[in-house]
Amino acid sequence: MDATTLVTKIITGLYVHFTTAEDAEAIVATGEVRAGTRESAYAVAVGGSSVPGVQYGGGCGVIGDEGRKAAVLFATDDMPDAIFPEEVLWRSGAVRIKDALIIEVDEAIAALDGSAGIPDTFEGLIAA
Repeated sequence: MDATTLVTKIITGLYVHFTTAEDAEAIVATGEVRAGTRESAYAVAVGGSSVPGVQYGGGCGVIGDEGRKAAVLFATDDMPDAIFPEEVLWRSGAVRIKDALIIEVDEAIAALDGSAGIPDTFEGLIAA
């Protein structure tokens, strides 16, 4: 699969954003996934890789071990600035979402089965 096909497959799909239950409600209400303490907004492409400690569970930055108890499944027309197996990011600081659904963390983890085929060596900068 060439890089253009790979990127098209990813950006026309769905994303998962792990967060707190309170922030999940805010995402659905505002129609945006916003940057937290970092300047970029993060999510994982459905079919991407599940990496505990990066997306959920211990070691997730300021949210901590117990905070990410919810996930938001969402669709967007905003193209990510970088794509990696375990995350995509938007440097704009906010992602406009078309549709969103709050789901359980276990359901979100199940959606990250590696089927998107994002190579570990893909260094992913696709937009300047």
